[in-house]
Amino acid sequence: MKVVITGATGNVGTSTVKALSESPEIDAIVGVARRKPTWAPPKTTWVEANVLNDDLGKIFAGADAVIHLAWAIQPSRDAETLERINVEGSRRVFEAVAAAVVPKLVHVSSVGVYSHGPKAAAAPSRSPGVYGGQLDPLPMMQIFDKGQQLRMGQAHVKQWTGEILPLLEGDDDPLGVDDLTTHRWPLLKAPEPYSMFQKKEDRAIKVVLKP
Repeated sequence: MKVVITGATGNVGTSTVKALSESPEIDAIVGVARRKPTWAPPKTTWVEANVLNDDLGKIFAGADAVIHLAWAIQPSRDAETLERINVEGSRRVFEAVAAAVVPKLVHVSSVGVYSHGPKAAAAPSRSPGVYGGQLDPLPMMQIFDKGQQLRMGQAHVKQWTGEILPLLEGDDDPLGVDDLTTHRWPLLKAPEPYSMFQKKEDRAIKVVLKP
């Protein structure tokens, strides 16, 4: 089986190439990237091409499947560039797959991660290291652009799980944990409530940061 992968040198692309190169069902892999890497995984050949302007039909010819992983999330402030790569680039891939009569196309999209999504119900929107609810989404693109980091604390209480869980699973809420929010604060002023929480000032138990 011959598989062509666009965006093959990206984070998802390299993992996909590695996994397929180790699969006995795969005979050949064609990795499509704007620049050829020095990495040489088994059964893989590299083709230097851009989904926006190169002849993809020749690259896809004879493939049993095409996995489309070429996308961009940066620069987030340049919507035209992102649309050109993610929309126009994808359209050219799809058309080339159809023209080359490739029987299988796998399109991986991150729209579910980065879009605000439906507002009717809260559902977690996730990206590496950042978690934000879709009802009140974090400005993740801007956060990535500015290189900001969000660090969350964790409580390691595994040894007490047996005692704590029965208190949390009932409807009476004896510990009052349904909503422990004591303070709400703007996200841009996060250092102030963090200091307050750290010092346990003003009876701070849970601080919710609002974008």
